Amino acid sequence: MDYWRKLKRKPTILSIDSEIEDGDGNTTELIETIADDRAIDLEAWLDARTFLLGCPHRLIQIANKRVKGIPLDNKEDCYLRRFRRREQKRLLEATVFSPS
Repeated sequence: MDYWRKLKRKPTILSIDSEIEDGDGNTTELIETIADDRAIDLEAWLDARTFLLGCPHRLIQIANKRVKGIPLDNKEDCYLRRFRRREQKRLLEATVFSPS
């Protein structure tokens, strides 16, 4: 019984550096097949409508004021600064933790 217990408790470890064969007969590393949640969809990123859908309505109003050359008041300037700082922090975290 001791033999079977040891055999059951033995962990099976699969290395992500190992090579696997895809359906076409090509070999690729297992790490290349893992989906990245933070990957940027370049086509959608270039489309302005996609960006505007996820953008806060207040930020769009501030951007329109800046395009028209209307000066921002203190609250709008503070909101824009806070939004930029939050997005910068998010970009820095994505670049620091990305496996490149």
